[in-house]
Amino acid sequence: MATARILSIDDSPTVLKLIEMIGQSAGYEVHVASDGARGVAMAAELHPDVILVDFIMPEMNGLQVCKALRDNPETRDIPVILVSSKGDAVGDKFVESLGVRHYCTKPFKADDLLAKLAEVLGERGSGAAAEEAAPSEATAGRERPLVLSIDDSPTILRLVEMILGNAGFEVRTAAGGAKGIELARSLKPDVVLVDFIMPEVNGFQVCKTLRGDPELGQVPIILVSSKGESVGEQFVNTLGIHHYLTKPFQPDQLVAEVRRALEAAGKGAAVKSEGAAGKAPPAA
Repeated sequence: MATARILSIDDSPTVLKLIEMIGQSAGYEVHVASDGARGVAMAAELHPDVILVDFIMPEMNGLQVCKALRDNPETRDIPVILVSSKGDAVGDKFVESLGVRHYCTKPFKADDLLAKLAEVLGERGSGAAAEEAAPSEATAGRERPLVLSIDDSPTILRLVEMILGNAGFEVRTAAGGAKGIELARSLKPDVVLVDFIMPEVNGFQVCKTLRGDPELGQVPIILVSSKGESVGEQFVNTLGIHHYLTKPFQPDQLVAEVRRALEAAGKGAAVKSEGAAGKAPPAA
């Protein structure tokens, strides 16, 4: 059975990487385009089975992309899924103007996206249904290292969950610092990933709280920041945070840093080295 070919058009490297990882994990062939013009050209070249189009993009937005696809005889019949943070109102507008009948609202869950892809491909009669492979919840308990990711970005949380889950780790996520501290105390994770810039309770406050907790004081913390090494060095000096990643990061960098943190803490439990983390493209 042939593999379904998906084209994702979005100006966000993080969203493109997330969609690519979700699609590949389910057995789809995924291609990405970082702007509308490139996406239209790739659609004509690749003839994908379905196209994901972001609504808000610079220069050539989602509406213009959809119109260009509909105006080209080679691409007009390809199903389009609108990906938008605007919700149903935008989807309804596209239905009326261009006949785009499918849309996903950001932030989306992997299961929701895969269900939408399966629905669209099924409607088209494509024999390229992917194997059911949305990342499952951990079932092996603490046989696998438990990683807690604390970030205020739902997209980053899902990306981290996908990368580390496919690399063999058990992953839990927390949307914000306060929730992260609460989960850390209840879960006792083996490693904690902490975003530096968060509202209300920021990364520094999270790390300070964890370091001051007798049960969590020795848990390895990986600082995830867009500010680079200077922030990491500051945390080393003030709180003894020895591991950090700079956004945007590559999947293999994330996996390697988590493994280094575990080994440094003497918790280097075996996890599979293969998986989507080794196949994903570098962050733009």
